[in-house]
Amino acid sequence: INITTDYGLSTMTKVAGETGASIKSLRNYFFDKKLPKGKEGEYLAQFIENGTRTGYSQPRTIDELKNDFQKLNKTLDANNNDIRYPFLKFRNKTVKFGKDVLNLFDNTNLTLENAVRYSAFKTLLKKGESLDTASKYAKDLTVNFNKKGMLTNSIAPAWLFVNAGVQGVERMTRPFFTGKAKNATSTYAKVATVGFLSAMLARILGGEDEDKKYFYD
Repeated sequence: INITTDYGLSTMTKVAGETGASIKSLRNYFFDKKLPKGKEGEYLAQFIENGTRTGYSQPRTIDELKNDFQKLNKTLDANNNDIRYPFLKFRNKTVKFGKDVLNLFDNTNLTLENAVRYSAFKTLLKKGESLDTASKYAKDLTVNFNKKGMLTNSIAPAWLFVNAGVQGVERMTRPFFTGKAKNATSTYAKVATVGFLSAMLARILGGEDEDKKYFYD
């Protein structure tokens, strides 16, 4: 909603119009590791290189990586006479299949998660905004899963979705501290009005029961 308050509804309409092409470009990148040709490829390269993409990440420790490489080296050793070798080889194939399935879901999630962000990124660059500004808006378009405070890990077990809650409040109040309160107030008022009118319309169209009470209520 911060793009709407800062740039208007027309910009959000352009972002929506870019989404289809963005999904196609991101799908090719995440699944096939290929960048599109031409200007689209330049935009996507900037989007990736500037750290604008977001998604779930769980870095592995050095010891975990070392252990995996040792197991892989032993499995690929042609002189390995370990009686468990055939079973280890079968297990590794099974694990590889499982990882391929997980990668399918992960790449699909990355494509969909970043589609609107990438669309916003391209739209703002085309409007003449700087690379940093476009990246900031795209990254913070919804909850930025790669951003958290120092106490998030400590609070999260006791307060579910604390990161999303805090970021949501920050997004809503940010315009009032950045000199864009007028646009934000107008946008929030329109959203509240639409919600109020929708509820009233539902009551009118829903009809009443025998006790003259609205079904909506």
